[in-house]
Amino acid sequence: MKITSAFVLAGALLAPASFAQNLLTNPGFESGLAGWSTFGNAFAEPANPPSVDPRTGSQLVKMFGNFSGGFDVSGIYQAFPAAPGDEFTIDAWSRHWSGDALAGGGAPADNWVVMKIAFFGGGGTEIGGSEGTILDGTSPTDTWIDNAEVTGIAPAGTVSVQCLILYLQPGNAGGAALIDDVSFTATSQPPSGNLLANADFESGLSGWSVFGNAFGESTNPPAIVPQSGSQACKMFGNFSGAFDVSGIYQSFPASPGQTFTIDAWSRHFAGDALIGGGPPNDNWVVMKMAFFDAGGTEIGGAERIILDGNSPTDTWIHNAPVNGTAPPGTATVQCLILYLQPGNAGGAALIDDVSFTTGTPTQTATIEITSAPAYGGPGVITGNVSGVDFATHRVAVYLYIDGAGWWTKPSDQNPTVAIQPDGTFTANVYTCCLDGGATLFTAAVLAPGVNPPIAAGSCRIPSSLPSLAEDTHERWGRTLEFGGRTWAVKESPSPVGPGGNVFSDHPADVFVDGQGQLHLRVVFRDGVWKSSEVVLVDDVGYGTYWFTTESQVGSLDPNLTFGAFTWDPFCDDTTIPAWPNREIDFEDSRWGNPGDPFSSQVVVQPYDVPGNLVRYTTPFLSPTPTLTRHFTWQPHRVDYMVAKGQHSPGTVTPADVVHESTYLHNPAAGRRVPPAGREKWRFNLWINGGGAPSNGQTAEVIISDFRFSDTVGVFPAGCGINPNGSAVVLSGGPFLGTTITLGVDNPTGTQNPGALANLLLGFAPTANYPCGIEIPGFGMTGPTGELLVDLSNHVALPGGPWTGPGNAVPIQITIPPTVGLVGASLYTQGVMLDITGAVPIGLAGAQELCIGL
Repeated sequence: MKITSAFVLAGALLAPASFAQNLLTNPGFESGLAGWSTFGNAFAEPANPPSVDPRTGSQLVKMFGNFSGGFDVSGIYQAFPAAPGDEFTIDAWSRHWSGDALAGGGAPADNWVVMKIAFFGGGGTEIGGSEGTILDGTSPTDTWIDNAEVTGIAPAGTVSVQCLILYLQPGNAGGAALIDDVSFTATSQPPSGNLLANADFESGLSGWSVFGNAFGESTNPPAIVPQSGSQACKMFGNFSGAFDVSGIYQSFPASPGQTFTIDAWSRHFAGDALIGGGPPNDNWVVMKMAFFDAGGTEIGGAERIILDGNSPTDTWIHNAPVNGTAPPGTATVQCLILYLQPGNAGGAALIDDVSFTTGTPTQTATIEITSAPAYGGPGVITGNVSGVDFATHRVAVYLYIDGAGWWTKPSDQNPTVAIQPDGTFTANVYTCCLDGGATLFTAAVLAPGVNPPIAAGSCRIPSSLPSLAEDTHERWGRTLEFGGRTWAVKESPSPVGPGGNVFSDHPADVFVDGQGQLHLRVVFRDGVWKSSEVVLVDDVGYGTYWFTTESQVGSLDPNLTFGAFTWDPFCDDTTIPAWPNREIDFEDSRWGNPGDPFSSQVVVQPYDVPGNLVRYTTPFLSPTPTLTRHFTWQPHRVDYMVAKGQHSPGTVTPADVVHESTYLHNPAAGRRVPPAGREKWRFNLWINGGGAPSNGQTAEVIISDFRFSDTVGVFPAGCGINPNGSAVVLSGGPFLGTTITLGVDNPTGTQNPGALANLLLGFAPTANYPCGIEIPGFGMTGPTGELLVDLSNHVALPGGPWTGPGNAVPIQITIPPTVGLVGASLYTQGVMLDITGAVPIGLAGAQELCIGL
């Protein structure tokens, strides 16, 4: 069958062909339809047996017809560059439920489902392909069908290929198809040459992914004069009034150590030229390669400016190539052309004949920081390098001072250090000012002749740093334990951000009391007003952040701010260049205006974009000042909740709601949800402008609890006694009518393989929750274990034998489809029994399951 190219290609995000590996993003649909383009009726569905019963994991795709009365098609697909002679194979599992099965005999009169490989030429025309029927009315119901693979070889003229699953409805017949675990592999690929599809834009922007203002333009002298052929790419800014970016890119699999080269021709027309001096104040254009890990985080790259206001007009510029080597952890690489517009300046760039080539993987460069000085004192960092020529390569070193940015070391005049013949390096990191208070050190291997960009209080390590490998070391002066996690205490003897404050680490200003509550204070100490801040040592990312305060935060002094927020010191969020710290906030402040009726706000930075900041009023809380807050951060939304009293997440009653809102990703309106990166969670209490409280009084905020969950509805419990990683979610979530699979493990190996795993399932926690009761002799790693499930009302669910650390024993819990359970909590805890071992009974971690729809 044939689908018109304009219909199928619309919105496709190109990814690359690769050798024998599944090319697909999200092939098991565990992230919904992320990575897939869709049309018609195709939806990601969570498990809901018997109608929706995934083959693996907790999600699948459900497809059915459009009921148009005529022949129609629903589908999902992903697209990839390809070349003549490339061979591809598609495979997929299919199923239909007897309660909503496909009726009839299949094609051509009744509904049927196919998996298909489709090849396209440079003009976007489908020029060949292969397909196979994987489901129709004759297929058995209520069982997963492993369909025979389909293989296709790209014909002459191929520039791209699509992997498609299509549901064909010739009439109005019903029936739904379930699809899971799709595989799309390439068994051959040209060994060399330009990797890009449509590199000369003779087919417009076919094959390229596009954002902002980028267009394929035909010859139209003098404004449009292609370098070759009859078309070029024209790019200009978005005129948002703030920093914005237009761009085109293609993506490819990559391996650590693999080398790439990007080359492009650029030009601007005298009648619409880029004006000014280029970055950072005027428009400029770069060609860039960016390396990403398996989670989609950018971990390195290389780039070069190829056009700005200083470039000659009306002539094609053949820019010097940029070379880059994929760092450790690389899974994909992108070839990008980016137009950067810091304001509203005009000017259009023309791009043509882009080249992106790869060599064979070489020995991977590595670097490791092996030692750093103690916090607060002078000293050097040392480390080891491998995989490069020590005589020709050098190491660049940067340090980060919390609130004061990144700095080049040893100095701006000496921004690199040599690698010794034995592969070691040493760099002085105490040469000025606040260096003793640095919390992060980064060391990077540089190729011969590379001069690293200078950081002097920069938000980030310069993104143009063309490193071959990097390593980071973190240190803090003081840490404390709160909510079962380790927190670092921020300290600065001189004013730093936010607000130009001096931050105290005095034990009387930042401390955890005997009830396990965290206290943050603003005090006048040593002749100056000092603020306080703590930083969660763990990187966390997407999930639910939940905390409770025991202070009248709605009645803070007008000059004070209490913040609870994410913050990424590496500043590498390229999706929001104006505010790349991945900052999402709860803030209580009147910002110096005592008459402001609003006392609090939720923010996705930058705050000055309409819709990014929402103000609300936190009332006076009586008879206790307890306030529960949480937000859930997902790839394209943030959901906020503020409620009076102590609540578990998901159990808030409407009468207690103070504020509830949802922030949705909408780049067209300037609203962007930042992607997860290396952010950490922080609490702070600080003075606006670094002056003093208006009432001249000491202030304090008490935080009684903090929890984080990366699984919706599942919150870990415990206060650090039972080992981390001993209670995990293996699949699913606590939703009505579904099954969640929890895992019980002993990651420290203090018990013997063959020990039996059990799961305690209770309807109430122990007193002191989320801390528990210490039970002598029940510790996996110490003399005591921490019991968190109330044993007066519980059941024990048996698991199988444990085979060793890292092999969690799965135990399933099925949530009944009873609506009255929504908002209720179940409490679970693992127990490992090793009757003949040194630890006969070991208590594992515990989790609270908040039941949702």
